[in-house]
Amino acid sequence: MIKVFGSTACLTCKKVKHWLTEHELDFEEVEVNGSTLALEDAKLLVNRCSGNTAKLIAEWCEEFQRLEIEIDDLHNEVAVEILCQHPTILRRPITVFDDFIMIGLDEDLFESVLAEKVEE
Repeated sequence: MIKVFGSTACLTCKKVKHWLTEHELDFEEVEVNGSTLALEDAKLLVNRCSGNTAKLIAEWCEEFQRLEIEIDDLHNEVAVEILCQHPTILRRPITVFDDFIMIGLDEDLFESVLAEKVEE
């Protein structure tokens, strides 16, 4: 199952969802604004980024800056806890496929994923 973490106000998030819909790929949408993030979703993101949680975080985000946390201090357990309580610090969109994540929109990468899905 494909999961798209984003917000309704994010233009790139809308493009990702449109691309997936246009190519008839099922996906689950996870809204990150104005809510908490489920523990299983936070763990999924941290696990898929292979320990490089910094790539998930929008360091320029006001909420992240208010937390006064060093990005290098966000090890797996700490990152999961913080993402659960502060999902708005996530970059957007984050698309989680079976075995990897993509941050932003890369249509060429989407095309290669679609080609793999057709081959399966």
